[in-house]
Amino acid sequence: MNSREHIKNDLLERKISAIIRTGNQQVAKQAMQAAVDGGFRVVEFTLTTPGALNLITQFRGNNDLIVGAGTVMSSALAQEAVGAGAQFLVSPVCNINVIQEAVKLDVVSIPGTFTATEMETAHQAGADLVKLFPAPANVAEYIRFIL
Repeated sequence: MNSREHIKNDLLERKISAIIRTGNQQVAKQAMQAAVDGGFRVVEFTLTTPGALNLITQFRGNNDLIVGAGTVMSSALAQEAVGAGAQFLVSPVCNINVIQEAVKLDVVSIPGTFTATEMETAHQAGADLVKLFPAPANVAEYIRFIL
């Protein structure tokens, strides 16, 4: 099993992640450490957080964690995030270039999708999972309709 498949399976097994988005690197580090201390084993730093790449590298040093990057909006950002140690990439949109770059880099891709067409587009481009974004108020009913 390749790294990407292994991480995807671990994400599906663990089911929940801590996501940090803040304007302060030290606050991000402290908040994420508190989440890890509280039991989270999947962590995501949005690339809009100052020093996010540095934080990804630091938390990647803990072998018990799966570490990802969020708000990945370009192939270049995907490369930087993976270079810092990110094992999965999350985007708020369905960017085919980011999905395909993740496949090349052997990391999990989780694009943001809302419509059935976006979900199928992401799947066809090679996305491992999709993120329903933005999530509607009636999320359970919406998913039933999509299915």
